[in-house]
Amino acid sequence: MVVLYQVSNLLGVFLGHGNGSFTISTLHSTEPNADPYEFAIADFNKDDHVDIVVIYFNSNVVGIFLGYGNGSFSNTITFSTETDTIPRSLTIGDVNNDDRVDIVTVNTYADTISIFLGEGTGNFTLIETYLTEASAQPREASIGDLNKDGNMDIVVCNYYTSTTSIFLGYGNGSFQAQVLYSVGYQAWANSINLADFNNDSILDIVVTNYNGNNVAILLGLGDGTFSNVSAYSIGDGAGPSYQSIGDFNNDQILDIAVVNIIINTVVILFGFGDGTFLLGTTYSADANFAPGSIASGDFNHDGQSDIMLTNFITNTIIVFVDYDRHSYAGVIAHRLADGSQPHSAALGDLNDDGRLDIVVANYGTDNIGILLGLGNALFSSMITYSTGNDSHPRSLAIADFNHDNHLDIVVTNSETNDVAIFHGYSNGTFTLTALYSTGVRSRPSTITVGDVDNDNNLDLIVANSGTSNIFVLYGYGNGTFGNETSYPLGYESLPYSIALADLNNDERIDMAIASYGTDNIDTLVKMCD
Repeated sequence: MVVLYQVSNLLGVFLGHGNGSFTISTLHSTEPNADPYEFAIADFNKDDHVDIVVIYFNSNVVGIFLGYGNGSFSNTITFSTETDTIPRSLTIGDVNNDDRVDIVTVNTYADTISIFLGEGTGNFTLIETYLTEASAQPREASIGDLNKDGNMDIVVCNYYTSTTSIFLGYGNGSFQAQVLYSVGYQAWANSINLADFNNDSILDIVVTNYNGNNVAILLGLGDGTFSNVSAYSIGDGAGPSYQSIGDFNNDQILDIAVVNIIINTVVILFGFGDGTFLLGTTYSADANFAPGSIASGDFNHDGQSDIMLTNFITNTIIVFVDYDRHSYAGVIAHRLADGSQPHSAALGDLNDDGRLDIVVANYGTDNIGILLGLGNALFSSMITYSTGNDSHPRSLAIADFNHDNHLDIVVTNSETNDVAIFHGYSNGTFTLTALYSTGVRSRPSTITVGDVDNDNNLDLIVANSGTSNIFVLYGYGNGTFGNETSYPLGYESLPYSIALADLNNDERIDMAIASYGTDNIDTLVKMCD
């Protein structure tokens, strides 16, 4: 696993042993006050070992850590992006068709992008810097073949000038002079993606405009030029900031999901396959909408995915139902007890009736709540189980911990510094059977479940925000846990959430952790053989 520590200017590597345990290797120093901002992983010297490239926001360099194939890395080798460039993001790809990985950096305060050609040895040469626009403050870049000539091209979104820069590649690492496309007056373009939205096998551009409160689409014409922008308004003061492209209504056509951080809403633009979109419903409970968690499932047995959100300000669970080609047809709010402050929820069939039920962690009232599904997106009144006085439960998960084919519940208690196990009986009732300490002042934030030691028993993995570590409790398969192991992440990293997956295709579970204290999302990839 690889961890980037932005505040402490460190890069850490955790070596996996294949049995669910990890050992932290020596932390690698980036540079004093470097402010490492983003990294990527690739084989830069063609030795079949994974290497790392890190962008240093404050020191105007990119740093290369060459891997030795045993989880250790060389000291950082730096390449300057030039004085006062302030690189913010990077992307990698082969821009000169030599089968070697190259680097493109987006230099926010210099209003430029820099092209570093890889030599296949781990060494890079800055061959050219291209100006976007004066005072543009470019934010992101994406690479793709825009004119179908077999050469990689670059698109850049420019925040303050509200434009998109198109750099067509010659296939030798150099690029034509940029062509600019406006995405709207004072729109403040802050993210960019490439995809084929009209099924003509030509890449199109989508940009989110933070100040313009819209999503801009530029359709590719196949020669590197684009149509006039089509803008889809999200709503005044929305602040669209994140986007995701996918087929969200199962019609084999690409759609766009947008998160609006100012007004705490989610909106989906449904594609028609011809490059046009229909703005779906903007989903928000009320002016105090503050989503704590999200989950999806078929609540009304219509074969379509519905969405559930918890709202910890209004003490409600919001269900968006009847998912069709264009929008959700209904929104149902289930009010919980006053002061419950639901922070997270999970879905499962808790009483074996073939209907999805909800379990919710009520931070404010120190309990978990069970809402049994009635099969029509409606739920029974909430039944609660105490997690302890002043426990403030924060996160939970559902799984069968004792191999009895009944779903159980585990919940993290952020103030009493423990996790609670509730054993289920498949009739919608539960019994609190155990509490396991996560450590003094650990403040467990998020929990996930997986078999990290390959013994066919589920284990518990907890992100402790108070002590900045990952805490693993290994399952014995009978509903009990032990052999607690702690993996430190670094001073004041404050891990907030964690996910498990096989990130490097070695059939071993890796971890990905979001660390609140570093003000960014850290991606951890297991680096052992």
